[in-house]
Amino acid sequence: MKILALDLGKFNSAACLFDSQTRKTQFLTTPTTRDCFNTLFESQRADLVVMEACGPSGWINDVA
Repeated sequence: MKILALDLGKFNSAACLFDSQTRKTQFLTTPTTRDCFNTLFESQRADLVVMEACGPSGWINDVA
């Protein structure tokens, strides 16, 4: 299972991708914009997305 965990920020966000089968992690930062999150979700194909509840989490949930 691939899990994408997001720490959302007003301008930039941090992401951690964890693969439970290989137990490998990958960390990255991305601007908090719709285009960047579209690219992130399409490229990673995570089975589960976990994020904090805050202002941008509503539209990011819609994109996911």
